[in-house]
Amino acid sequence: MNEYSNFMTTLKDRLADSRRTHILDAALSVFAAKGYRRATIRDVAQAAGVADGTIYGSFSGKEALLLALLDPLDALASPPLPTSDAPASPLRMALRQRLSAFTPRLLDALRVVLAEALVDPQLRVMLVERVLAPTWTGPVPGLPDHGGPDTPPIIPRILTASVLGLVVLRLLEEPVLGDSWDTAADTLADLLEGGLAPQNS
Repeated sequence: MNEYSNFMTTLKDRLADSRRTHILDAALSVFAAKGYRRATIRDVAQAAGVADGTIYGSFSGKEALLLALLDPLDALASPPLPTSDAPASPLRMALRQRLSAFTPRLLDALRVVLAEALVDPQLRVMLVERVLAPTWTGPVPGLPDHGGPDTPPIIPRILTASVLGLVVLRLLEEPVLGDSWDTAADTLADLLEGGLAPQNS
């Protein structure tokens, strides 16, 4: 491939990414205004200023739009990435990675989806099966057997619930957590690794 072809490929990829982000931003605003169930692809297309077919060129439908908005939640199921910081335990690194996934855009998407999922059984099942379940089927960093077959199934669910509980408090704009968000992962790791109460010697 020559230099011009590389440039054109890179440009096309950037344009596709930009169009995808623009569509997702429009979808988020439409879902927030109308609710996920009532919103249509046509509503999203109008908000994005594109044709319906443009959306279908990047997404298979409304469910794919929603799942793309929730993509950053994949970090909840991903193994922790090494960092250049001082060495930290696998559990601490995993919790830092999981909480850092909750960007303002993801928080906005969760505000919309969680409210509706509580009253819409079909949306709730999709959220649990497609977004949350992968977080408790993989390895659990920091456990002696790394979440192997001997790990009780409740353990990874408690870890996911702990992270999501912090996120719900943040969505509710609870002030203490808001002021401590940057240290919340380390505080949770301290509690999980050291226990909630001092051990008797």
